[in-house]
Amino acid sequence: MKVAQWRWLYVTTFINEEEDKNGTIDILNEHGTTEHAVVYNGMYGFMTIYPGPIRFALQQYIEWNLIQKYGEAEGMGRALFLYQKCSLLP
Repeated sequence: MKVAQWRWLYVTTFINEEEDKNGTIDILNEHGTTEHAVVYNGMYGFMTIYPGPIRFALQQYIEWNLIQKYGEAEGMGRALFLYQKCSLLP
């Protein structure tokens, strides 16, 4: 699998785990309609989470920093390793 597929798998697993733990809520969006959102509940409060922004954040803040530090080939290899290990944890 490619890095993008492992990133997708990791985020999907995370979203599903949070939904199982904390459930979902209906929230009002910017168009005035409601949408179903998964809840992340932390020590200091809760927020709704969506797969797209989490995937974007991982790509921008994890992968980009690994590429800057190690170069494209090794950086993406390290990102792949990270996503694989995080996705396969029990």
